[in-house]
Amino acid sequence: MLILFDIDATMVLTSRSGLWAMERAGQELFGPGFAIGDIEFAGRLDTLIIPEIFQRCGVAVTEANLRSYRGLYSLRLGERLADAAVTRTVLPGIAALLAEIDARAQRGEDVTAGLLTGNFESTGRAKLAACGIDHARFAVGAFADDAFYPHGSRDDLPPVAMERYRVRTGRAIEPARTVIIGDSPFDVRCAKVNGCRSLAVATGVHTLEQLRACTPHAPDLALADLADTAAVSRWLFG
Repeated sequence: MLILFDIDATMVLTSRSGLWAMERAGQELFGPGFAIGDIEFAGRLDTLIIPEIFQRCGVAVTEANLRSYRGLYSLRLGERLADAAVTRTVLPGIAALLAEIDARAQRGEDVTAGLLTGNFESTGRAKLAACGIDHARFAVGAFADDAFYPHGSRDDLPPVAMERYRVRTGRAIEPARTVIIGDSPFDVRCAKVNGCRSLAVATGVHTLEQLRACTPHAPDLALADLADTAAVSRWLFG
């Protein structure tokens, strides 16, 4: 079994450090008028969000601008996460569920934890590290870097993660034995269109009712959070 976790608002909260760093980097590079505004972030990919911000702010979407911005964004995010005044939170049940997965793997069960996130690989791992979660415990991952720009979406990511699992283990993983855990309708959709199972958690901006009502792709299970490790494990492994 392959269990793929979203990061922001599914595993951790970092006091909106990513948004802060994105805006700060843009202001330093392109002027004080650079503003994030009301752009939707939940469940989306940074590779698609950033060009949208550029267009709204009148910044040319060029390779040079994107490269400079991404580098400074990553730098400012690291500085922000290192600030002791910034609150970093591991969400309910995450530590216990990761420990359960590790214990099952050590007993020889066929279970692997991975990441599936709209972050770049570097920034996603930085957020986990800031919250005390070792990224090395996730054997595979799929990130914003892996989507097919400029027309890609989160739907591209599950096949990437499953192929990396095959390369790492030497065994293909069936979509039906892949679970995607996330807090947005985009997480639900990317699971269902790829034949994977979906566990939605209302720890982000979407309510439990909104997640349960996702159409046309409803989650297999929707919970307020992952605090009840025993119940989550029964559903995952039962």
